[in-house]
Amino acid sequence: MNYQDTLIQLNQSVFLWLNSALTSYLPDWFWAVLTISAHAGMLGAFFSWFLFKRRDILTALFFCALSGGVIGLWIKRIIQSPRPAAVLPADQFHLIGYKLETISFPSGHSLTSFACMMILILGLNLRGWKAAGVVLLATSMTLSRIAVGAHWPVDILVGAMMGVMFGYVSIKAAQFAHQKYPFFESLPYIWIQALGICLSSGALFMTRMGYRIALPWQAIVGLMGVVVPLFFIYNRLLPSKKRR
Repeated sequence: MNYQDTLIQLNQSVFLWLNSALTSYLPDWFWAVLTISAHAGMLGAFFSWFLFKRRDILTALFFCALSGGVIGLWIKRIIQSPRPAAVLPADQFHLIGYKLETISFPSGHSLTSFACMMILILGLNLRGWKAAGVVLLATSMTLSRIAVGAHWPVDILVGAMMGVMFGYVSIKAAQFAHQKYPFFESLPYIWIQALGICLSSGALFMTRMGYRIALPWQAIVGLMGVVVPLFFIYNRLLPSKKRR
């Protein structure tokens, strides 16, 4: 057995152990909720509150979606790595949601989770228990991809490392843009941010993520992502005369 076969076997063994351990103590709905929360549209809805303050955080999320999202998908299409459900017998692991079989490497959910972790920690200058809480949440979202049976350990590991890199670059680029270029603080750009989040959150009502057990959570977050920008537009962007 060469080293490649050894790494493949190790990857499968760690997946089976984690998949069993994670799903033995926590219910399926918990992992389904966590895993859809790392979807880009869901994260946009969560970040909608930054419209009121620190809109550079939203810009960083946008930069990361353009760079990390596109590159991550490009790597997936090139490598075409099979997912656990395409390799392992169904009775060997616990599957939550739809059966996914293709384009496994790297994990896009892990990339977005750790990218947002970096954006929040660096952008808000989080320290101590606040930073630890964000790291724990990002790690839990990443592990959820193994719990639902969608990714191998190597997928989430590389996705997380890519997320750290893209998150760091995105928040630094966003901070620089907001400091140096007036457009990023202009009214047209703020409208673009608000309407963009509103539309992407509205799309969550038509997005099939494959986890029916988490549909109520998906609807709640989607509704929040629509209502918050609309309230922001009404309260901050519309002239007072039009609000009467």
